Amino acid sequence: MQTDKIPRYNISKAELYRAGEILRDEYAILNSQEWDDAYELLGKWRTMHTYPLNTFQANIRTNLKKMRLEGKAIVAQRLKRLPSILLKLSRFPTMRMERMQDIGGIRIILPTIEDVYKVRNSLAALKWKHLLKREKDYIEAPQDSGYRSVHMVYSYDNRRAPAEFQGLCVEIQIRTKLQHIWATAVETIGTFIEHSLKSSQGPQEWLDYLKLASAIFAIEEGTTVHASFKELEAKDLVSQFYEKTVELKAFPMLDTFHRAVQFNEIKRFKNKYILLKLDLANNLGFAHPFNKNELDIASHEYGVFEKSRKKDQDAVLVSSRSLSELRKAYPNYFNDTSGFIKQMARIFKKYDFPEIDIPNSGAGDK
Repeated sequence: MQTDKIPRYNISKAELYRAGEILRDEYAILNSQEWDDAYELLGKWRTMHTYPLNTFQANIRTNLKKMRLEGKAIVAQRLKRLPSILLKLSRFPTMRMERMQDIGGIRIILPTIEDVYKVRNSLAALKWKHLLKREKDYIEAPQDSGYRSVHMVYSYDNRRAPAEFQGLCVEIQIRTKLQHIWATAVETIGTFIEHSLKSSQGPQEWLDYLKLASAIFAIEEGTTVHASFKELEAKDLVSQFYEKTVELKAFPMLDTFHRAVQFNEIKRFKNKYILLKLDLANNLGFAHPFNKNELDIASHEYGVFEKSRKKDQDAVLVSSRSLSELRKAYPNYFNDTSGFIKQMARIFKKYDFPEIDIPNSGAGDK
């Protein structure tokens, strides 16, 4: 039984549907009472996903311990950002808010492909009542963007838990460290150039660049390469990527991202929830801690910040066992692109390409 104080709201599917249609309507008056009410209801519904998230994370950690992978795995959870939910509603006209399955997400990052499938198979074999509603293997079949990971969506089912939490969905993402490094680069670059690259929106040169990087990483891991690259040899792909890296000045730019934002430090990690805020205009980041009984306060602050945020600001409410694990699970919020630079520099060296200089930095493969 959970001891955390999780807010409970009696929200019907009809109310969720109505709220989704109001928030989707491009002619709706922003910040009108109707819009505000719909936005507040969405925030409450999002917060409730914390209950199943906590349950799944605890079960996953127990399972990893039995598999002797606990020390090798990184596990963290997050509540989907409201701007991302609104973007999804606008991009997909038939999407209904009450049917969204990724409001609550858990990320499991593992060293190898073999570990990914061990964990996937172990979760699928668990004798729990939670219903596996959907599974996608984007490692075997990479998305057009280059995204690779295994996704498992479960519907929460625990008759001993409050009725309000029954049926809420949790998306579990299982990926390797290399796949995570790629996804971090996508999100970080997207944040700085103000485009949702992970949704395949933005400058084509950056979309092509990151898709190429994904194909190279897939070859490194011995997994499926996107169909558009299957006819090319590894060195040809690396050659193309090297040329684009120089052309876009990608490494110096990524290194600037990494060094630009200064985060406040949490000296002692004794808090259940962390609200991460990013202010790119002032090159600042803030980590606000909340204890296990302050989720309602954290969720309220999260929603207020999102509603009033400027385009160069971002935030996410996350939970993990340690600050170190949090940094590794969500490095994009700490603008840590060093892993991507180091991996690509290693691959360039492997294929005998000249080292790319990054002025005033030691982030490269020195």
